[in-house]
Amino acid sequence: MTLLLTGDLNYFSEESLLEAFPEERLFILGNLAKPLKKIRHLPLDDSTDLQLLFRTYDINQIIYFSASLNAISEMNTEMYQLRRILDNLKASASLRFLYVTGPDRHYQNDSSRRIILSSAEELCQYYARTYHFSFKIIHSLHLYNLLDEEDSLGQLLSKLKHGKAIDFKVNPNQRAYYIYPKDLLVLCYRVLDCWDDEFECLSIPDSFHITYAELFSKLDLAGADIFSDALPIRELQVADTSLREHYGWFPKVTILDDLEDFVYQTQEKKDLPRWRQLLMLLHSQNIYGRFLQFFLLFAMSEVLSYTLGQQVYFKTVDYRLFFIMATAFILETKMGLLAAVLATVGLLTQNVISGSSNLSTLFFEPSNWIPYMVYFISAMISGYVKEKGQDELASLKSENTDLRQQLEAEKYYIDDLLTEKAELSYQILGRQDSYGKIYRFLEHLDTPYLDIFVVRLLQYLSEIFQTESISIYSVQQGRLDKLQFSLAVSPAQPGDMDKVAAIFTHIEEEGIWVNQHLRKAYPMYMSALTANGDIDYCIFIEDVSAERLNLYHKNLFKVLMGLANRSYQQQLTNHRLLENNGRQSELVLSESDFYHKLLQIKEMDSPYFNAQILHLAVADNLPSALVQLLVSKWSMFATIGLIRDDYYLLYNARAAESLLDWREYLTQRGVEIVGIQNLEETIEIIQFSQDLS
Repeated sequence: MTLLLTGDLNYFSEESLLEAFPEERLFILGNLAKPLKKIRHLPLDDSTDLQLLFRTYDINQIIYFSASLNAISEMNTEMYQLRRILDNLKASASLRFLYVTGPDRHYQNDSSRRIILSSAEELCQYYARTYHFSFKIIHSLHLYNLLDEEDSLGQLLSKLKHGKAIDFKVNPNQRAYYIYPKDLLVLCYRVLDCWDDEFECLSIPDSFHITYAELFSKLDLAGADIFSDALPIRELQVADTSLREHYGWFPKVTILDDLEDFVYQTQEKKDLPRWRQLLMLLHSQNIYGRFLQFFLLFAMSEVLSYTLGQQVYFKTVDYRLFFIMATAFILETKMGLLAAVLATVGLLTQNVISGSSNLSTLFFEPSNWIPYMVYFISAMISGYVKEKGQDELASLKSENTDLRQQLEAEKYYIDDLLTEKAELSYQILGRQDSYGKIYRFLEHLDTPYLDIFVVRLLQYLSEIFQTESISIYSVQQGRLDKLQFSLAVSPAQPGDMDKVAAIFTHIEEEGIWVNQHLRKAYPMYMSALTANGDIDYCIFIEDVSAERLNLYHKNLFKVLMGLANRSYQQQLTNHRLLENNGRQSELVLSESDFYHKLLQIKEMDSPYFNAQILHLAVADNLPSALVQLLVSKWSMFATIGLIRDDYYLLYNARAAESLLDWREYLTQRGVEIVGIQNLEETIEIIQFSQDLS
């Protein structure tokens, strides 16, 4: 099935998602914590065509991770993003929608987040009722990512690391309502795996009762100024849930266990050499780095002005003007104007010191104002050019990003459509010989003998699925009765017969059953041979490689078993006509018919049919025990034939019944075994008898 994951995905990596949903076809609508491009990614923004997304990929499962999973998120775009997705589900009547939120609905006090969550859940329920898709809610605890500065704990650690002011205060006895992200993914998988169409609201309780004092002690932050005993404690009111009973789920990893290997190095930058710290500060874009660049440029311009200002070749260059323009271009207009002020003070001081001008001539002679006016005008023009270029560049980058995302999304759609087209072509054409396969399959099943029919059927399925772990069981009164035949020498026994028998209803409706969730003690494929609506025999395919658990093999198996059932029903009609008309003696093959069947077995030359013939000591009248053997399901490999008025029993030594089983069965019913012959010997006996006649 196709699963779309969207919402706040910053707490998950691709590895965790692939591990949690191994058999699902995954699509990501949003951003992951560690994207590796193993899963198809699409951006969650206004440029994404959601209608095209749902129409192209036939998405039938959606998990929306609410922004409330982040303890400090303001949820400004929650309703907008959620409604965008819900508006495009109008044509998805069979959709499963799982909404995973934070615990805010279970806090005692009202908050804006709680009101938003309440509205979001009502919105989802309205769309579910209107467009008839199934909907469930999981009220989770908060998630955490210590390396993400947008996360509550990650932001706190980042501020402590960089020495920033902390606006986070908490009561040390306040419980930390956090859940391990992988545990939440496991619960989501269990809910999807056991999905029904009834609305359900599941809540995760606080099972570990960890306080912030214990949490911050684990992070070596117990000494930080973040605790206040005066703050109230928020209680989480979650009743005892049935998650363990209904879904077999409970949280396994605490946040303290997850932080066992996390090492927070607060002295990382202090351990660096001083010059490396200055170099890092110079390249940074914070306020300290900008002022450091500003004063370095100012110092350089003043040094050059004083040292080279009196030389013939360099005094024509105004280094302060260079400082102003460079500052405005690099650090924008405000810093450029500040540079103009300092350059004005520097030029005035230099002129006064050198005696070329004084304060009276500066203020009363307008021509002396020109250099200072040029400084300020240059700063404003340079800053304007810088800001205009930045605005144009930002606009072009935004347009380029949107176009790139649209082009990438279209490319994804085209690639996936071509891939699906190739898969469908492979499914229809089947490596350009599907029609030949069907014809050969029907030709193999064209036989009046049930035992030959079953061996050919299982042998052909073995060629398709490349496995010998294929068995057939008889069915009595809706339950598995006994193993009849297996291609494997030592077939694996099914685990719980009652659980396997519970799948019969699905087989009666769909024709086959596929173990898509890789459940233990279940075969990979199951089907049945049916007649008049009743299941007579059940076919198991146990071990199948992963590349044969695809749509092509599933549909091919369904088609082949449909054809096999038609052949079986046609073959069974003649057998049951003889039984119902009381002509049970005609179930015994005449010498010519028996000879014909032996020749067909010899011609088949199958390693799975080791024919053995038992010479029986029988009186003139056909014993009721042999009649019962022919009309019962004790063995589908029982054939009785006549050779010169003697009865012979043909059976397959590769079947479930051994020679000892046959001897015991016949002895208990008063039939003795006179001799044992192989296929070639029996054919020679019949040929000799025909030559004599």
